[in-house]
Amino acid sequence: VRTTEVDPKWYGGEISMSGTSGALGYTFALENNNNRFGATGPTIFRDAGGAQILREDTIFVGAFDEPRVSGALSYDFGGGTTANLNGYFARSFFDRLRSETRTFADGTVVDRFNARDGGSPEYEISGDFSFPLGPGQMKLIGLEAWDEEVASSTIIDTPRDGTLATGSRFAVGGGDGERIGRFEYNWPMLGGEFQLAGEAAFNRLERISSLFELDADGEFVEIPFPEGTGGVTEDRYEAILSYSRQLTSRLALQASVGGEYSKIRQTGSAANSRSFRRPKGSASLAWQPEDGLDISLALERRVGQLDFEDFLASVTLEQDNENAGNNELVPSQTWEVTLEIAKTLGEWGSTTFVAEQRWIEDYTDLVPLAGGGEARGNIDKARRTELEWTTTLRLAQLGWKGAQLDLRLEYEEGEVLDSLTGTLRDFSGRADREVEVDLRHDVLGTDFAWGASLNYNRIRPSFRFSEVSRDYEGPVFADVFIEHKDVFGLTVNLTAANLLGGRRYFDRTVFDGSRNDGLILFSEEQDERLGPIFRFSVAGSF
Repeated sequence: VRTTEVDPKWYGGEISMSGTSGALGYTFALENNNNRFGATGPTIFRDAGGAQILREDTIFVGAFDEPRVSGALSYDFGGGTTANLNGYFARSFFDRLRSETRTFADGTVVDRFNARDGGSPEYEISGDFSFPLGPGQMKLIGLEAWDEEVASSTIIDTPRDGTLATGSRFAVGGGDGERIGRFEYNWPMLGGEFQLAGEAAFNRLERISSLFELDADGEFVEIPFPEGTGGVTEDRYEAILSYSRQLTSRLALQASVGGEYSKIRQTGSAANSRSFRRPKGSASLAWQPEDGLDISLALERRVGQLDFEDFLASVTLEQDNENAGNNELVPSQTWEVTLEIAKTLGEWGSTTFVAEQRWIEDYTDLVPLAGGGEARGNIDKARRTELEWTTTLRLAQLGWKGAQLDLRLEYEEGEVLDSLTGTLRDFSGRADREVEVDLRHDVLGTDFAWGASLNYNRIRPSFRFSEVSRDYEGPVFADVFIEHKDVFGLTVNLTAANLLGGRRYFDRTVFDGSRNDGLILFSEEQDERLGPIFRFSVAGSF
């Protein structure tokens, strides 16, 4: 329940049933993953000199529901032969409405209807069959998935002086799917364990995009937008040979080598066909210099997966932006080094430090196009550094029995050559600082528990050809909860969230040309209230 205009989130939950019957195991579940969200507040637009040219007063509400039915079956034939079958079917429902009153500097008032909606079915079926073969064990895996897409966004501006309304609508239909066949064969040899794995994956995207404009009769008339319609298919094949071995009682080795071949075909106004061959592999050492201390160092060559939606053009009506399609995108390739140190602290708890360094080739980001506009494209090189520290402290050692403190700190920085300015900058739009602090106290001798949490994150700016923006919430959120672990055998939890007044912000500066040499056209400052949030949940098993 929120304290703004947002509807309560009444219908979320999950119920499942699990059991066995001889060699057969089964699980069936019904759930509704849902959310209710929104905010209220002003958005101020200013000209290059800082004078206010427009004020928007907004009431923003939205809802998401995804009811889902799922099941899992397992069967043990004996003798090391097992089979598993899993599947789910879901249907999503989404709508979001921003009711905006726009007041211009000359006193003109315009009511804006700004809505998005969508909803689509999706399913996934997967299974595996494992059995002894020769000196080892063979596992066959299959998966079929499809996620349909039906969505639209609409903006209508209606002046209060009676002049004609204007508006636009952007709609998409289609979906994306995946079909995978995979085998994994494991066998012992040379004092270790080998695995040979092969995979064939067939991915597809189908999309029809439509763009409309409101005419003088109040009807939406379609505008030609062929670059937003088309299809993308990928046939991808992978083979990996892995080897793992315990070198000493405290030192273990893992290594793999292989490669990937993919062929991508695109249909529509920018039809194209390309193929790629990429090496893959990894090597890691795990060392335990003493009991309670584990150190691992890993090197990996990774091949990224393309987002097929980047191949086709799309429109964002709210910010009046368009991304062109790019039929020349290539998958990124990354060298990644990861160091992980985990230390148990005895009765105090445990702590883990992870350092990760990535060197990325063909990094994907928004890039300017020679003929004007912008699209998702490849940048030759990029670098990313990430540090993460997590710690669990049991406070009984300080005399506070039943209390535990969990900490997580994350730092990230990136470096990529800006395609527009030719200078180095950070990555666009990602979080680069995160802090999580969670306290829980299970009161000894009772079924009560209480706790609190504090979360902070910092979001980097996002860069387009003619604008710089930052979209974020918070940046600090604080929650408290109280819990009873035995109310007729159930756990009941009451949480009060966003007690420090975290808000939703969107800041944007738009230029009359490129952001490196254009003049400021206007700036936008959005500051919306989220309000306190109250959650009540009941969980248990029978």
